[in-house]
Amino acid sequence: MNKKTIRIKLSEMMEIIGGGTPKTSNGEYWDGDIPWLSVKDFNNDYRYVYETEKRITTKGLQNSSAKLLDKDDIVISARGTVGELAMIPFPMTFNQSCYGLRARDEIVDKHFLYYLLKDTVVNLKNASHGSVFDTITKNTFENIEVVLPDLGSQRAIARTLKSLDDKIENSKKINDNLDELANQIIINYSSKAKKFVPLSEVASLNRSSYTLKTLPQEILYLDTGNITNNKIEKLSFLGCEDKKPSRARRKVMENDIIYSTVRPNLRHFGLIIDPPENLVVSTGFVTITPDVQKINPMFLMNCLTTTSMTEHLHGVASTSTTAYPSIKPSDLGKIELPIFDVEDFKLINTTLNPISKKVNLNNLQNKKLTMLRDAILPKLLNSEIKL
Repeated sequence: MNKKTIRIKLSEMMEIIGGGTPKTSNGEYWDGDIPWLSVKDFNNDYRYVYETEKRITTKGLQNSSAKLLDKDDIVISARGTVGELAMIPFPMTFNQSCYGLRARDEIVDKHFLYYLLKDTVVNLKNASHGSVFDTITKNTFENIEVVLPDLGSQRAIARTLKSLDDKIENSKKINDNLDELANQIIINYSSKAKKFVPLSEVASLNRSSYTLKTLPQEILYLDTGNITNNKIEKLSFLGCEDKKPSRARRKVMENDIIYSTVRPNLRHFGLIIDPPENLVVSTGFVTITPDVQKINPMFLMNCLTTTSMTEHLHGVASTSTTAYPSIKPSDLGKIELPIFDVEDFKLINTTLNPISKKVNLNNLQNKKLTMLRDAILPKLLNSEIKL
């Protein structure tokens, strides 16, 4: 072993901070200025998390076990979906299903710690405990030892990996700006619409519940946990032992829009762009396949995800057949959508298709950068690649 490396427990190189939740019944504790993290906010494989679904007040922070994390601290999910990681770009607090991890600066570089944990997360999952949920406890960090290089080497490794994550993050910001531009264009065109037709006239709707005739050795699948803010953030792997042909998932195609019609949360939409051959969607989704000769897929996606449409979908949801509110595909098909004459339709496609293409290219670049980062990460940590 290199003399500059040491073997050390994870618990010895960082402070482990517990989270908490203010009383939800007290309105003075919520809707404040302090971001409050739960795993749904950072299960997308990006290094930093910038937005949270919920926020708390200073009074909520002071009257609960919630604690603030500092810039470049790390948050890790410890229950349910175990081992999701993110760094904090500015002070945030978090719930009790997560831990905050603060690097001991004299021992470990903050950014290196993030990548070290990313590489070690498989061991964390294997060491987790619990009969109902897989759970990471403070003892989990106590029981895992790693090889730690000197601080100079740590910083060099972190710089290399950060450069890839910076490119991924910049590309994501460009896509967010392009999405906003597309939304404004769509809003402008929608205001000019003179005719409305049901969704069922411009798209087919299919429940995701038939058997795939052939299953590859491994498949990727989409579930509600893979969608954040109506964006497909990542795919899940479904191993051979998990495949159940009797209740198989539906294969999805380019330009499909998937929608979770059943679950506690009825706002999970996702537009499929450049899907891998082995991608399927879990049961509980409806697959909306637009007729591209009648409606632009990006335009349709925007129509389905407006605030007013979300409120409408919640309003028509029924609990007559399931424990949770759900929407029948037949009811979804009745939604009224704007359509346009031939010339306006051509203009919409001419305007939106280049934006969609650029978003797609950026997504493909990010996939390649992510694969490169994940490939060299263990090699850098194990000194197989020298810097």
